[in-house]
Amino acid sequence: MTMRPWLVMEEVAPSRHMSTVRQDWLLLTANQDDFAPVADSRALFEAAPSRRKAHKTFDSGHALPRESLDEVRRWLQVDPGASGPKAP
Repeated sequence: MTMRPWLVMEEVAPSRHMSTVRQDWLLLTANQDDFAPVADSRALFEAAPSRRKAHKTFDSGHALPRESLDEVRRWLQVDPGASGPKAP
């Protein structure tokens, strides 16, 4: 049996499963990522039907800068049912 790794990768590609993502979703990407082109990341984000979602892009390569952690903290502090951040 001949292995065809590209078929396996296609099967697990995130873009094939985005229509099922309904939970809140934060996507952090980089505009110089050799593994995930900007257009692919944008298409991935747009394909998710989530009501609350955000896409933050950083000026970096595949490894995101430390400031990306600030975005995660902000995202986790927001209460989707309230008008502002959660109380500490």
